Amino acid sequence: MAIIALKENSIETICSFFKINRMTLYRWAKKFSENGVNGLKDLSKGHNPSKLEEEHKLIIRNWIVTGKDSCGNSVNWTLKKLQKELKKEFQIEISVMPLWTHLKKMRLAVKKPRPIHEKTDKKIQEDFKKNS
Repeated sequence: MAIIALKENSIETICSFFKINRMTLYRWAKKFSENGVNGLKDLSKGHNPSKLEEEHKLIIRNWIVTGKDSCGNSVNWTLKKLQKELKKEFQIEISVMPLWTHLKKMRLAVKKPRPIHEKTDKKIQEDFKKNS
């Protein structure tokens, strides 16, 4: 409406009526003249590309499902431990939130491990765990 009103009214009148800045009106008019109504639509902002490739995601899935790290040691995975392992293995630095998002998309959850008593017999504890 503001662009159409430009033909018959002054810029100051239109800006005060619609409560917009003059530069905004100029920008809208330029976009409209170059691309029509489609030029006024908001464009997607885009996102940063993923640091993890598909092969990395498969390896991460394997680590979490088996509960083992790249060396084959048993690990109770947390996001911080996973971050360190990714940096050590692939030299990829990824923050916690994107890592959590990747895990969520893979339908995985890194749960906080229960504390283990220092005098616990590890063999008995492994036998007691439920295997899924």
